[in-house]
Amino acid sequence: MDHGASERQSLAGGWIARWLRSAGEGGALSAIAFGTSLPESLRGAPSACAVQSLDELALTTRTGDGAGFAQALASLHADGGPAASALVPKGARDALALLDRVEELRRDAKSDGDAPASDLGHALSQVARLVKAGVGLRAATVDHGGFDTHYGQAVALPGNLTELGEALAAFDRALGADRDRVTTLCITEFGRRLIENSSFGTDHGRGSVALALGGGVRGGRVVCDWPGLAEDRLEDGLDLRVTTDYRDLLWETLSHRFGATDVSAVLPGHTPRAVGVF
Repeated sequence: MDHGASERQSLAGGWIARWLRSAGEGGALSAIAFGTSLPESLRGAPSACAVQSLDELALTTRTGDGAGFAQALASLHADGGPAASALVPKGARDALALLDRVEELRRDAKSDGDAPASDLGHALSQVARLVKAGVGLRAATVDHGGFDTHYGQAVALPGNLTELGEALAAFDRALGADRDRVTTLCITEFGRRLIENSSFGTDHGRGSVALALGGGVRGGRVVCDWPGLAEDRLEDGLDLRVTTDYRDLLWETLSHRFGATDVSAVLPGHTPRAVGVF
């Protein structure tokens, strides 16, 4: 799913990365993942980084004197008039200005607002801060685990769903007037079986659910071709049948919200079908 592929495809790089390449040049913070590593969806992006906190977005040296290093670079690339300006790389000036803006964000303790005290809530609050700061962010990813409920599902699932709902609601509030230009997708790579296992949980299944939030979303609805739960309508008599290709939702998001026009550049081999979410 991170690759934007079908089961029969082997695609290098991620679907977000391919879209970013097709969309043209971006800035140093055009794509960011909040987590310990870069997700496959961003592999191959022109500019992408993975951080656990905005505190990690800083110049550092082996001696740890990041502040002094930044000051030295600023002095080196300072505008010394028309003659000197011709020698100053624009990328250096842009990067230093960006670091100054990120430093302002770190100092602005009020920006976290009413973010829930969870890893997910904290990550989304930082995404909202980057959006509102106008640093050139195009795409951000956040992973939220804990849904592989092979055992004790009745105990684990309600808390996980509450955490997700509260974090998304706080993210929407934090965006404020910027919410109309932000679209959030929540997708999962597997569903759950309909039948409980012997450990009071459910095993991996097929059909699942995706959530869409933000600008342009025709919300308040469940959009699906509901197959029903009768045994003869299930896949192998066990799983909710898949009726909507997740790539249809991805492409509808990119084309309706971000002006993408070449589906083959982003989702090779896929012919999209209208979902009607936007």
